[in-house]
Amino acid sequence: TSTDAGLSGEVRELLEKIPDKDENAYLKEALGCWENGFLKAAVVLMWCACIDRIHRKISDLGLDVFNKTSLDMKQQAKGRFKNFSKNQNVSSLSELRMVFDNDILWIIEGMKLIDSNQKNRLYSCFEMRCHSGHPGAAPITRYNVLSCFSDIIEIVLSNPVFEISQVLRD
Repeated sequence: TSTDAGLSGEVRELLEKIPDKDENAYLKEALGCWENGFLKAAVVLMWCACIDRIHRKISDLGLDVFNKTSLDMKQQAKGRFKNFSKNQNVSSLSELRMVFDNDILWIIEGMKLIDSNQKNRLYSCFEMRCHSGHPGAAPITRYNVLSCFSDIIEIVLSNPVFEISQVLRD
């Protein structure tokens, strides 16, 4: 329909903001899923691209910064992070990939890579990924996917804060 064509155009405009050719190819696959009605698959692929960039940014900044931030957050007795209780001690990108995505989102907020509103929006995308990856009755619509795609592109993938200085693959 013409509405779908308009949304596809919007998605394509977002995709053009991603200069990394590997990420762009991966997101084109997610876009292909979206355009063909495989909405849950599109969400899962988008989240994978998002969390991969976050992991690579953390590694680029230094895992010691990530570990120290998590410890500082755990030690707070008041304020935003007073209930955070999971300090990390990761020494490789492979180990970082074992940390729960929810904890990663909290810690990158503590690292000041994102603010609380951005964290909440990314958490919504993460929840949609969880709903998409597991059977359930909550519908995933084309508009849900478009919103998630937009948030991931704007908050992480095209955000200069998440640019990495080198290609980091594990």
